[in-house]
Amino acid sequence: MKRILLLFLEFVVLSVPLTWAWRTWLHDPYDHLLFEILDALYVEIGAQHAGRGPVGHRFVSYVPFLVLVAITPQLNRRRLLWGSLLGSLAIFFSHLLLLLVSDVTYTIKGGGTDTVATLFPFLLLTDGLPLLIWFVLARDFLSSIVPGLRELESEARN
Repeated sequence: MKRILLLFLEFVVLSVPLTWAWRTWLHDPYDHLLFEILDALYVEIGAQHAGRGPVGHRFVSYVPFLVLVAITPQLNRRRLLWGSLLGSLAIFFSHLLLLLVSDVTYTIKGGGTDTVATLFPFLLLTDGLPLLIWFVLARDFLSSIVPGLRELESEARN
């Protein structure tokens, strides 16, 4: 239990300043990059930006993902580096997809609760993807602390 509490403390200690840094220095340039890519795509397909709704503040999802990867014990250097890179790339594409779906949904349905209801599965995907990727990367660590996972892993091997 002490091990888990120390990891939680590490998570908080790293997440707070990194989230502040993201909000202060990285959020606007990242938004700009996403919109530059989407603008080029939209010119090709004849689409336009319609609205962001509950979309933009989700882009901070890199922070908890990278912090979880950084503090996870039992991650070898290769899994740490490749997992961080490929995971970040998957998160990036999920953000592009979310903005694209958001623009299409706002264009077709306008604003309101129906629009948010349509976006909800994509919001869940974008919010949950970093954690799901971390689960895959941290499977050895997780199976060492969650007894049920050890049993599932040994059954899968047989």
